Amino acid sequence: MADYTIVSADDAKDHYAGTDVPGEFRRLTDALGWALNRAGRPRAGLRWAHRALRLGSLDAGLRYHAGMTALAAGRRSEGRRNLRLALAHGLAAQPLHASRARKALR
Repeated sequence: MADYTIVSADDAKDHYAGTDVPGEFRRLTDALGWALNRAGRPRAGLRWAHRALRLGSLDAGLRYHAGMTALAAGRRSEGRRNLRLALAHGLAAQPLHASRARKALR
């Protein structure tokens, strides 16, 4: 078990600075963005979602979070694009999210 605790975005950036862990970084930034969106701060969450996607990932979960966050931030076309990508790249494996994505695309 690690002997540290990441309690803020700055801690996360400090922890991952200079390391070669793009997958972990994507998951961390996605989680931060999703948490901010769920806490009612979608614009702040969208900045973190963009960081999670900056390497062009087609991960369905990342795209779903980015899409729903973009919609909440008023970025309709960006949100719809990410939700379509999520559905095209395996979101069906997560039935609840797939259903919500399809509903948001209507």
